Amino acid sequence: MMTLSDLMELVDEAIKKAGRDLGRVNVLIAGRTGVGKSTLINSVFHEDLVDTGQGRPVTRTTRLITREGVPLGIWDAGHRLRGAGVQGAHADTHW
Repeated sequence: MMTLSDLMELVDEAIKKAGRDLGRVNVLIAGRTGVGKSTLINSVFHEDLVDTGQGRPVTRTTRLITREGVPLGIWDAGHRLRGAGVQGAHADTHW
């Protein structure tokens, strides 16, 4: 019978394999000021990688957040997106 520890090890190995085989998956997080974008990013990575706060905007620029060994990159858009859709890593979109 598989234990929780066995399952966690299996998932960890699958993530490492995905990183080797596929590279990195990028996700864009966008939304209004104060909705918890940075808090979400810290939760996903299980680490305080970005500053969080209440009220005034904390994140003022768009930036890519990564963690070594994790095949995931999260673009933190800071403020909500204005303009059309996003097409590619450096889209001609107003931030």
